[in-house]
Amino acid sequence: MTRTEALKKVQKLLRMAESSNPNEAARALHQAQVMMEQFQIDLAETHGVEEKYAESTGHKPAVGMTCLATLIALLYQARTYVERLFFFGRKKTRIQFVSDKPGTVDLCVYAFTVLRRQMKAQRLVYLARVRSAKNRAARGDQYDIGWVEGLRRALGIESLSTMPVVSEAVNAVLAKMETVTLKPRESKSVSVNDRYAGLKDGAKAKLAAGLKREQGALTHG
Repeated sequence: MTRTEALKKVQKLLRMAESSNPNEAARALHQAQVMMEQFQIDLAETHGVEEKYAESTGHKPAVGMTCLATLIALLYQARTYVERLFFFGRKKTRIQFVSDKPGTVDLCVYAFTVLRRQMKAQRLVYLARVRSAKNRAARGDQYDIGWVEGLRRALGIESLSTMPVVSEAVNAVLAKMETVTLKPRESKSVSVNDRYAGLKDGAKAKLAAGLKREQGALTHG
């Protein structure tokens, strides 16, 4: 069981602990306390904090995907992180969104899925003539970084380094997580044109008419 799954289980048990049946309530509370101690979960984390993963990848996600997740989190005033986990003995990572505002993580995952699909499709077109897998990976990273930058400018978000203001409960969740530092893959074939091509395409990403940050309506073209 991952820590994210444990947190959801604890939240469910604490709701059960409010039962009018004293025996059932006591059992649920005891189980919740045991899991909170085992997974080092603070009480503040259990109050309405929701987490949802947007993408499950191999050992590490592509740097462009984490840039996109950061941008989406800024748009909806949520937070994001890359979670490490083991799946049948193999290392995997998941891009997670965290918020205590109802429905926000669902919006984040929806927006991420829609925009990731656009970015991947356009990157494939751009790299169609690149034969080397290493060159494709490195140039693709640069294209993705440019794509997210173009989208950032189109949305009017000042910087990806901005940290949205979130509640203590959300910060308590993030404080327990191990952060993963990612770098673009390297190749001698990389040029400024790769990032510039992504920049132009990202600026034209399909957004719903009358987009507002508080609504966050995004559509796939």
